[in-house]
Amino acid sequence: RDSVNPTLELKFKDNLVGGKKRYALPLTLDLSRPWPALMRQIRRALPPAWQDLLNVASQPTLLNQYQRDYFVTPDSAIRATLDYRQRAYDQRLGRLPNVKRPLPLDNLLVIEIKSDLTQEERLEEIMAHFPAPRSRNSKYANAVLAAL
Repeated sequence: RDSVNPTLELKFKDNLVGGKKRYALPLTLDLSRPWPALMRQIRRALPPAWQDLLNVASQPTLLNQYQRDYFVTPDSAIRATLDYRQRAYDQRLGRLPNVKRPLPLDNLLVIEIKSDLTQEERLEEIMAHFPAPRSRNSKYANAVLAAL
């Protein structure tokens, strides 16, 4: 794709409990433009608090995309995502966004099941029915390792 409607995401973790802040940018980015122009466009569209966050990590390193299917229990207490078809593009060496040369990634299927801490026992009961072993996974880390 030559243009995208991006969402900035800041992830945080305290031991095994994580969360994220998201900000859907109210613009479309033309990925045929140079990174400095894109970064200026992004900064102008952000509220001040997000501008400060972007200043800390202002060098684009990776474009990451994947398909995601969502599932939820009828009471919305347990949520699951199924991620697949990951593609990632190294951004460190080019002045323009790289959307043509994907990194070599394993064809993984990632199932993530989440709940509030109050649903921990129920979550464990659901997880007991999955035959696959539990492991940590980071789509971002997988892509960064593929770039090395």
